Amino acid sequence: MMPVSGINIAFNREAVGPALIPALKLAGEGKFRWETVEDIWCGMCVKVICDHLGLGVKSGLPYVWRTERGDAIESLKKEWEGVKLMEDVVPFFQSVRLPQSATTAEDCVVEMAKTVKENLGKVDPMFSHAAETMEEWVKLWESVGSA
Repeated sequence: MMPVSGINIAFNREAVGPALIPALKLAGEGKFRWETVEDIWCGMCVKVICDHLGLGVKSGLPYVWRTERGDAIESLKKEWEGVKLMEDVVPFFQSVRLPQSATTAEDCVVEMAKTVKENLGKVDPMFSHAAETMEEWVKLWESVGSA
């Protein structure tokens, strides 16, 4: 598992850019920045896709240090819905396998969206919405020639 912070990540745009998906958003979360659940979802998507495509993932010391601190109790209150969702999200990402026909990050995101919809969509409609967002994200990525 690899949670990612949206303020401190470097990646190969051509290889995994489409996998950086701001898809899973809780009701009431920020409108101008990614929140914790989005970071975790994004990191798990990227890790599964990199593993499938045989791409390396390196972690290490951050290049940007953030010294501001939040209140852990307040953050937990705000993020509680996301914490509960992790009961389903973590096992899903630990077990998800993508078909060999998925050979690009875009293919992988589309396949993962199908699997999210089939497996997690039954748990909470938020996951079905995330899957739709993932599919739309790939269409946008391809339409602007980002790959």
